[in-house]
Amino acid sequence: NDFNTAKNGLTEKPVVKTALDQALSDATNALSASVDTTTKTADSVQAYTTARTSLEQAKAQAERVKNNASAKQGEVDTAASQLRSAINDFNTAKNGLTEKPVVKTALDQALSDATTALSTSVDTTTKTADSVQAYTTARTSLEQAKAQAERVKNNASAKQGEVDVATSQLRSAINDFNTAKNGLTEKPVVKTALDQALSDATSALSASVDTSTKTPDSVQAYTTARTSLDQAKAQAEDVKNNASAKQGEVDTAVSH
Repeated sequence: NDFNTAKNGLTEKPVVKTALDQALSDATNALSASVDTTTKTADSVQAYTTARTSLEQAKAQAERVKNNASAKQGEVDTAASQLRSAINDFNTAKNGLTEKPVVKTALDQALSDATTALSTSVDTTTKTADSVQAYTTARTSLEQAKAQAERVKNNASAKQGEVDVATSQLRSAINDFNTAKNGLTEKPVVKTALDQALSDATSALSASVDTSTKTPDSVQAYTTARTSLDQAKAQAEDVKNNASAKQGEVDTAVSH
């Protein structure tokens, strides 16, 4: 009787869940960490996703064991061990996430286009001050964007996001530059001096000159000069009446 009483009185040791609790806390922290996989290779993302799913499943099982008042120590130890293993596999997969190869093709093309745009000769001497200012500002911005893009291109550690941003900013600067260049506006053409020269030419040609008593050589020189003035006046009148004439054409007509 005493033996049977003692046998029936054998009592389970208290189940210790400290290690399980710690593993659950570590699993929660691991799963809550933000991980950006958008720039990672497909294989490494697949491995990470699989490891994450396994960790979530192991954590769910560990929580069931933790909340089971009848769980034996062996079950608790097994759940803790499996969860710890899943955490390690998850961390290994997370650390193994690999960056996709950085593609710089669009950046290279934008740099080439920027070089071409900046190398084109532009004469601003006859353009309005406001349009020249806008052009100069856009050119400076393009030069700065090009310099930044070249730094990114030459940076072996640059991420795809950095490359894409540099490409977008450079392309925007090229567009702004071309808009400003196309917006260069001619200064209003001033024809005051031309009008005066034409008036003077008309007066000169209308003056009566008697050559009957003049030497043949001097008359010849006068006639030649008069013909030249007639021609220059006709050319000047053509320029005056040309609404599309540039200031340089006007100034040339005046000087002739």
